Amino acid sequence: MLQVYILPGMTVVYMSVSEAAVSAGVTRVTIYRWIRKGLTVEGKLLSLTAVIIGGQYRIEGPALNYFLDAREKDSPSSPG
Repeated sequence: MLQVYILPGMTVVYMSVSEAAVSAGVTRVTIYRWIRKGLTVEGKLLSLTAVIIGGQYRIEGPALNYFLDAREKDSPSSPG
């Protein structure tokens, strides 16, 4: 279930690991790996940014999109 937090001047939408995995077309294990260990993109280490809310990882939609865009630029045909 998407969680929406409304802060003064902004709305933040967080996805669960399962939702992020479905959105990215990868497994939950891959999402956990990206959060914990990152991925080398163009010779640089890139980690998927996540926060812990209620003991669970939550990923902002824009953070996931940024990560996926960077991954695609590095290797467009590479699966998660």
